[in-house]
Amino acid sequence: MDKLGDLIKHSRIKKTADDQVKDLPIVGPESIARQFYSELTAVIPPKTQSDRTGFTRVMLFLLDGVQTKKFTNDIFEKALILAREAAGPKSRNPAAVFMQLMKQELGYAMESSKHTIQS
Repeated sequence: MDKLGDLIKHSRIKKTADDQVKDLPIVGPESIARQFYSELTAVIPPKTQSDRTGFTRVMLFLLDGVQTKKFTNDIFEKALILAREAAGPKSRNPAAVFMQLMKQELGYAMESSKHTIQS
């Protein structure tokens, strides 16, 4: 699929037929969140600082959801699907449409923006 999908696939624990855990490279949710942001800005190029801030807050909201087990890593792919939908050919303001879809579909709320990614 894409880089985000590859990261998510590698973040899952795999078991062999005899229930032994395979030794796979672990990709943390922070790496997936950073890749999500990169792909989101490719789908909907931010036109203003407000767009960039909103996208960062969405990324942090999703990351917090994954870290608190509210969501799985697959939530990033779902959000990108919403972004592609918002960026459709008839959309005059795809960033605003995306934010509205995030609120309706995933319960996005701005107060989640207090979270940060640890370097």
